[in-house]
Amino acid sequence: MINKEINKIIFFTENSYKGGLDTFIIALINHWPDKNDEITLICNSNHPGIETYERELKGKIKFKWHRLVFLKDIRKSLFSIFNKQQIVAKLIYHFIKLFKSFFLAYYVVSLKKILLEGQPDRLMVINGGYPAGLSCRAATICWGLFSKKQKAIHNFHNISIPIMKNRIFETFIDKLVEQNSSHLVSVSKMASESIRCRKAFENSKKINFIYNGIGPLETENKYQSDIKQELSLRKDTQVCLMLGTYEPRKGHSFLFKVFSKVVELVPATHLIICGYGSENEVAFVRNQVEQFNIQNNVSLLNFRNDLDNLFKDTDVLLISSQEFESFGLTAVEAMAHKVPVVSTNTGGLKEVIKHGEGGYVFEKDDVENYAAKVIELLQNEDLRLEQGIKGQKRFVNNFKAERMTSAYASLIKANRKT
Repeated sequence: MINKEINKIIFFTENSYKGGLDTFIIALINHWPDKNDEITLICNSNHPGIETYERELKGKIKFKWHRLVFLKDIRKSLFSIFNKQQIVAKLIYHFIKLFKSFFLAYYVVSLKKILLEGQPDRLMVINGGYPAGLSCRAATICWGLFSKKQKAIHNFHNISIPIMKNRIFETFIDKLVEQNSSHLVSVSKMASESIRCRKAFENSKKINFIYNGIGPLETENKYQSDIKQELSLRKDTQVCLMLGTYEPRKGHSFLFKVFSKVVELVPATHLIICGYGSENEVAFVRNQVEQFNIQNNVSLLNFRNDLDNLFKDTDVLLISSQEFESFGLTAVEAMAHKVPVVSTNTGGLKEVIKHGEGGYVFEKDDVENYAAKVIELLQNEDLRLEQGIKGQKRFVNNFKAERMTSAYASLIKANRKT
């Protein structure tokens, strides 16, 4: 049972991209089961999703936007300063990285005041992956060293990667994270088990997973625009949608191979891609679109909050991820809106999408079968409707926000010290 006494809970994250992690945090806080809890969200002040947090988060929520210096910010500044001498920028950056232990100590000391102010009861660190954010690992360690409360929950949202460099130092950090965590929780069984690729976690008994969940179409009727009208598309245009960052791991090249085959047989089809990305990432994807000569059938958009607008005119959601896909929240969002999904089977996607029950999964290099299924769905309205209904049923049974938040709340409250 949920402990009804008032608790002060901190959610700490480090984030550089608008996207799925923001969706998770918003759903987690907005559907938190105990309304007496005082929740504080701590995040880096240069995260592009802060406006979304301030607009969408509700209830008893406090914000702390910190200005810790990150290695990636230093790298960005160096390449900006030495834009014509990138070799110099790389040399300076790699030299600074040699002092990574200094950054860890800097984070731990700096976070002591940030985390302990107001005497909070619990900390859950929300990390983009593992190892991912050094400040996220430092927050877990800091809480364990200086808080007199129960150890932190370390939550990670992507596939863990093996230690490639600085093996001794990275293993040392991992041991501290493992020792100072009560639980190591990811978003799928596959993602949670992936952390065992790192020696410090090989035999850990703290590893668990909780599937992500979303709320019941929270933005319904909030946005009134028409995406087809916005893009000057005919009303009878069929729409394929991809939601995700413009990172290479999302598989845009694979997607364009597929879509080239789709437009050959269903020429009145338009692909809309929405997501956050750097100028270089977006430029690279745009160049690929031109190489495949499908620019008249593709729109590249920025991150969007109006999911209802997008999904009400979407016939099929496409997921083309090639690596590091731990869950696939966009698949759940599509199922909630009765939109069938066609996806690669990378990482945790095959746990979320059950073949023939709201969507279909294919090998990440299987262009032919993937494209054939997209074409079949576009040409067969009865199949689209059937899969949409099955997908919504799967969403209700497995991926509602209340189910997810109840599991996290139970985990946090169950660890109360007596």
